[in-house]
Amino acid sequence: MVATNIAGAVTHSQILVRILAPARFSQPLPPLITLDEGAVLTLTAQIEGSGPFTFQWRLNGQDIANAVSSFYTIQTMTLADAGTYTVVVTDETGERDHATKPGLRSVWYSWTPPQNGHVTFRTLGSVFDTLLAVYTGDALATLAEVASNDDAANSGYFTSELTFSVTVNTRYGIAIAGLGDAGGNYVLSWEFLRAAPLVPRITSQPESRTVQAGALVELRVVAENADRIEWWFNGQRLTNANDPTLVLPALRVDQIGTYVLAGGGGGRTNFSHEAIVEIGSDPPCAPTTSSKNCLPGPTPVGQVGPAPPGALWPAAMPSPCRPCW
Repeated sequence: MVATNIAGAVTHSQILVRILAPARFSQPLPPLITLDEGAVLTLTAQIEGSGPFTFQWRLNGQDIANAVSSFYTIQTMTLADAGTYTVVVTDETGERDHATKPGLRSVWYSWTPPQNGHVTFRTLGSVFDTLLAVYTGDALATLAEVASNDDAANSGYFTSELTFSVTVNTRYGIAIAGLGDAGGNYVLSWEFLRAAPLVPRITSQPESRTVQAGALVELRVVAENADRIEWWFNGQRLTNANDPTLVLPALRVDQIGTYVLAGGGGGRTNFSHEAIVEIGSDPPCAPTTSSKNCLPGPTPVGQVGPAPPGALWPAAMPSPCRPCW
């Protein structure tokens, strides 16, 4: 760099400019792996990019403790290990998920409102699938989420939108990220209403659940400033589901899907994160007095029919359970 003025010029020492390549999967994870009980499972995330990278493996959407390397191994598979495995890879030290989803490229803004009120941010016009989130706090590891959104209602997959109440002289961090490794030109617009009524804020999100058929499922949300509450299931409003805790006393197959809480107040409606409810693997059959082992049969979860010729049924078979052969 050379700086000049009327008195002369001075030359700075050389500067090395490094262009960082974002993280990309050089080979995707296999869509399906079928293993016998007791087999060894090894999953490997093959990543290209500049790094350094951090890894977090998940089972059915939940972080697996201490599974933070580029590969994940289970030495002895059991029925409890069956499910959907994913890995979140980031090339920004301390970078977090936004709206519960990974975004490997992000841009952050800082904003301090001059007055109490509520504000709406949106990414309408962006050319990639955006994630939008707002936080308070000064360090990535200790940020507190105020609001977040992936896809705005009735605005398409590329647009994120959120509305939240703000407090004067509080600094808010606004993160715009691309879903996965998406990136490109983005548009951020906003509307600030001074002295506006408080709008709902979800301070505790519902957690996804994977349970056996017939099990009790409770989805809990804490919503501040909400005058009305509605639960939605697979995009449809549930009747008489107006409590912050949604109870499914005996999970059925037709109740598998995505649940969201809508909180209304202050002339706005805000939504919780999605909670996915799934039915997991069958429990093992009850022990039988026969010398033969109790092995999984072909009967689907939740359907126990009459024993075929030659089948051995244990005296106390739990339901749901597959027959024993």
